[in-house]
Amino acid sequence: MSFPQTPSKPHLGGHCGITHTDSGSLDFIKELLTSKGITNPSFLDIGCSVGWQLDLARQKGFTVNGIEGDESIQTNPNTKCLDTIIFHDLTKNYLIKRHCPAHLVWCCEVAEHIEEQYVMNLIRTIVYNLHSSGYIVFTFCDKEGTGIHHVNIKPEKYWLQLFEKYEIIKDKKLTDELRAKSTMVREFIRETGIVLKFKE
Repeated sequence: MSFPQTPSKPHLGGHCGITHTDSGSLDFIKELLTSKGITNPSFLDIGCSVGWQLDLARQKGFTVNGIEGDESIQTNPNTKCLDTIIFHDLTKNYLIKRHCPAHLVWCCEVAEHIEEQYVMNLIRTIVYNLHSSGYIVFTFCDKEGTGIHHVNIKPEKYWLQLFEKYEIIKDKKLTDELRAKSTMVREFIRETGIVLKFKE
């Protein structure tokens, strides 16, 4: 099988022009937020590709924003929610949307594409855009030889240590529930999806 890439910027081409959506995970996190009295939740998808998860989140009542490095998706006829996407390459710097902290920061199938010298740009973008009452859903890849431009293959412990520098911790109970409720066709959330939040 061949996959389309952005030849001049291979670190941006791993999305292959699709987004893996997950209705079950969105419903689960929205229920958690509703239980906290948050009735107008916001959603930020970092590495949103062509915006299909943004579109699904918007249908479920989230106010949505996306961050994507590959500007070629602007001409992809399958792109959704283009008006909500900021184009930013995380190898350049981190990005803060100061006016819109997100109740759910979604970062699925992104971390393994970012070389280690730039990884703190990703972590800071996630943390600095998270609402104090919000959650992060984050995946990683710990298996060599899988995927396109997987250049940062690390175990869960590696990522948790980076988040802990910002008082962000894994919630094991919610992580187990998330994995059980994921409806994504691919295995990403079920295998490595974790729920993180600010330490209480």
